[in-house]
Amino acid sequence: MSTLVVVVSLTYSVLAQSPASQPVDRAGDAVAPARSAALIPGLEEPYIDGTYGFSIQPPPGWQIVPLRKQDKNDLVLLRMLQILPDGRFSEISVRQTSLPQRQPMNELLKQRAGELELQFSNAKIHSQQAQPIAGRPGGCLTASYWRENREHLRIEALVDAGRRQYIRLIWVSPLEMRAEGEALFARVVASFQLLRDQVTEQELQTALHAGQEWLEAITAKRLHAALLADELLRIAHAGKTIGFIRVQQVAEPFEKREGVRVRERGWTFEPDGRIRRIQNSMFLSDDLKHERWRTSITTLVPRRSDALQTLEVLLEEGLRTDRYLLSNQCYDLLAPAVENPSLTLPKTYLSRALVRMMPRLVGDLSKTQRLGFTYFDHRKADLVLRVVDFRGPVDSIPDGAILSGGSRVFQIDEREGLASNPSELFVDEKGRTVLARVGKLTLTPTTEKEMEELFLSRVTAAEATMTELEAQANEAMQGRFGRKP
Repeated sequence: MSTLVVVVSLTYSVLAQSPASQPVDRAGDAVAPARSAALIPGLEEPYIDGTYGFSIQPPPGWQIVPLRKQDKNDLVLLRMLQILPDGRFSEISVRQTSLPQRQPMNELLKQRAGELELQFSNAKIHSQQAQPIAGRPGGCLTASYWRENREHLRIEALVDAGRRQYIRLIWVSPLEMRAEGEALFARVVASFQLLRDQVTEQELQTALHAGQEWLEAITAKRLHAALLADELLRIAHAGKTIGFIRVQQVAEPFEKREGVRVRERGWTFEPDGRIRRIQNSMFLSDDLKHERWRTSITTLVPRRSDALQTLEVLLEEGLRTDRYLLSNQCYDLLAPAVENPSLTLPKTYLSRALVRMMPRLVGDLSKTQRLGFTYFDHRKADLVLRVVDFRGPVDSIPDGAILSGGSRVFQIDEREGLASNPSELFVDEKGRTVLARVGKLTLTPTTEKEMEELFLSRVTAAEATMTELEAQANEAMQGRFGRKP
């Protein structure tokens, strides 16, 4: 999923995440605040993992795959992939591992070199050197080995994150890419930062308890009273309007259960020529025990000199019955959906519809409070943690607009885990969006007339092209699997 799509989801709603596994424990260790250092030129905007407390800048154009996957003694947190013209690939992964006791970095590098020589009988260690990384003790090791009749390059950077916990950054590519690979990996490693916790563990537990109490106090009457008339929001990037999203909330039964449904539909026309259609539908029963959602994002990738016009898809679905959640996702137009293992949900779990309705459900927006929740993340196929801070009334909003005329605006911040920087949502007394902001992306109220003048003809043309390409994909799916996607 592109940064834009993630930000549209995070910015509009005050989203929420849980630690299915625990974040890095760095108490007593001095680490950098969230993204204080200068960015490394020539790399992408930072990827921030607030739960495990790190940020890193991916190489330009690489595919980003957030994970929570156990691999032997490592927990894989992130994969960054580059598919090469011959079908091979280069990969950078970020992993967390724990050791029984803290060891000198030189000893760890020697130990790791020995492990590689055992793992690959033909492994050759080219270099190993202790060096600081992200202001912490660290080191790098370069090796090569043969696998599947091809010689591969492997570079590992090891960072002491404190309390016997280590972060490993691993580069794997064809060996002939060694010169450019070492240079690029060095820049990516230089961009890596450990982030200082913005919320302490005690504050987090207090927030989770408050979040659970808030959830338990929601009644069907309160739920329906919080429904909001349609909102139409302009999406802008670096001050330039690139699209819109319409949000609708209605009382609507589903499968003989009374409840509410939130629908979102929008379009973005991005600077690189990509066009995205965003469609979300979220149902929640009145007793808060039954939930169903479907998120569909279709991207029209423009024709290039070396590639035809194509479609990319994102499809995410979830079905919850009481405390049990089934989910699946598909990120390939020509592939079936991947089913995730069933999850048993904690009492702090926040439904997607409640995320959208939260500003109208908290009651007194002038009251400062912090709520913690768990939330399902499809990309990680797991629960994640998010903290929501209600800041109370403000006198101005970030773009410099001074509020006047007796109108009151309230600020709501949300962050992933303990360490990430917050996104900001500003709402009026009725809980309607005044401004939502993450980085250079903003959402603000707009009119249907203005959006039609800007985008109606472009949306019509994009819809026609997408329909044609989807029909072609359906035919291809029937040929490959004997059925439609």
